[in-house]
Order: sequence, then C-alpha cells, then structure tokens
Amino acid sequence: MFFPLLMLFACKNDGCGDLGGITYSNITSLTGSIVSFEDNSYSSYDTLEDKAEVPFYSFGLRLSPVAEYYSLRKEAPKGSWLSAAYACSPLPPQPTEDIADIAVFSNADYTQGSSSKVIAAGDTLNSIFEIYDYASGRIVGLPDFLIDEQMKASYQGFALRLSVAVAAIQQHQFIVHYHLTNGEFYTYQASAVTLIP
Repeated sequence: MFFPLLMLFACKNDGCGDLGGITYSNITSLTGSIVSFEDNSYSSYDTLEDKAEVPFYSFGLRLSPVAEYYSLRKEAPKGSWLSAAYACSPLPPQPTEDIADIAVFSNADYTQGSSSKVIAAGDTLNSIFEIYDYASGRIVGLPDFLIDEQMKASYQGFALRLSVAVAAIQQHQFIVHYHLTNGEFYTYQASAVTLIP
C-alpha cells in the first residue's frame, strides 16, 4: 500500500527558511509601555509602574506593532493537497504595511512650562512629542516624521518622548492612535504617569 509523504515546513533559526516565496506581514494590534529613558539614550530605559513619578525629559512611550507573518509560495496545481500559504512566526526582514498617522492624546490638559500654553485634554499632543524610529534610527519631531510618504510600520516599533516641559507637576494618561494606510486602526492606552518639570 502506498502512503504519500507529508512534508512540513517549519520556521527555524529566526527565519522562515526557503519556502519559495515572499514573506508578508499583517499587523493585528499595538502594544507598549511607559518608560524612563536614561540621558539621551533610547536603548537604555526603565519600565515604569502605574502612577509613577518621572521628570518630563526622561518620560517616554515605547510602542510596537504586533503582527502575524506568512510566507507564500507558488500556488499548487489544481487537485493538489498542498496548501499555498504557511504560517510563520519569526519576523521578516522588511515591513510591508504603511503608517498613515500616529496621534497622541491625554486625558488631562497639558500646560507647557516654556509658554504657559495649554493643550486641552483630547487635543492632539503631536507638537510636543519627538519620535525615535528603531528601524531607521531617525529622531525627529512627530509632525515632521508624519510628513514622509510610505512610512513602513516596522515590527521594531518606535518610541515617543516629550520635548516640551510641563509647567507644574501634572498627572497624565496618554493614548496613542495608530492608523495604517489600509484602513486598520489601533490604539494604545498607557498607564497613568505623574510628570515633573
């Protein structure tokens, strides 16, 4: 009696191996944490607990898209029992989805120390945040980052850091909206934090 040999394709050594096709990603959510960066470093930080107190200049949000990855190969001939797609958990070398917008909000008014200007709760705080994109290594103001076209939604994620001091001790709970050009929308709500001028 003849039994067909079933070949399994598995991920190995942080790669999908050669499945004969291109690897694709699909972002499914956004995850993150509130952190205190050391000095001007984005790679050295401490994760903060809920309601932690932190100087505004070291406070930041570390965010990463969560994605599923697939490796596709040529479609099997009609009548074949082989599937054309294989799930794969390791990360691909290049992201495949584009960022349409990132917006930061707070549940409280943000009174700026330098000008006493108040950004009302619920209004975008993009103008007072800078972004560090881990994939490209760029550090720019968030509005400047968003001017670029076809920004890839890298699995390496990004960090947001305040660039404008608070006028006095203030408690905030930041919310990040993350839009992709394909219409997908994800949010991240940070734990409460007390910012110190």
